[in-house]
Formats: sequence, C-alpha cells, structure tokens
Amino acid sequence: MGLFGPLGVVISALGLDWLHLWDIQAPVLYGASALSLASLAHSLRWHRRVTPLVLGVGSVGVLLYPLHEGMDVTLFRVLLNSGAVGLLGAAVWNAVLLRRSARCRVKGDPRVHGPAASDG
Repeated sequence: MGLFGPLGVVISALGLDWLHLWDIQAPVLYGASALSLASLAHSLRWHRRVTPLVLGVGSVGVLLYPLHEGMDVTLFRVLLNSGAVGLLGAAVWNAVLLRRSARCRVKGDPRVHGPAASDG
C-alpha cells in the first residue's frame, strides 16, 4: 500500500477530493518536472557537470511516458517509480556536486568555474 493509501485518506478527510482529478494533477506534475529540470540546468553553471541534468531529463521522460501510453499496471508502476527515483537521484547527485564545488571555490581564483563566493 505504501504512502499513497494513507495520503488519500487524509486528503479525503480534509475535503480535498478535487486533488484526485487529473485536470489538477497533470499541471502540478508537469510544473514540478519543469522546475526540477530548470534547477538542474541552473546548477550546471556552478559545478559544470552535465550528468545530473542528463539523468534528470531521462528520469522525467521515464516518469511522464506511462501517463500517455496504455500499458499493464505493473509496468506502469515500475516506470513511474523508476522515473521518480531517478529524479531524486539526480537531485541528490546535484546537491553533492554543488557542495563539492562550494568547498573548492575561492573568491577570485581563476581556476575555479562558476561564480565566485561572496564575502557574505
């Protein structure tokens, strides 16, 4: 059952049944996916590694593909969850790279890529 069963009960108990409508969920899902990809692309400026963005694009594709194709429920769940885990992995990988680049960044050091740290 996982998390979504109890979450559905709480949503119904609060009178938020309209959140189950596809007309509400689709824009939220697409907006969150676009925001995730935009932040991965923005972070590329700091750490200069394209791999989290590539993983994020692939994961969003895997996440959204089953929503537009008729397929078996098991395959649907596997693809949906794989896309979500891949997007989470891209975000964690991106955070690790940002942390590493922040540690290495010295103000005015021409060898370091990305904006220099401020005096703060």
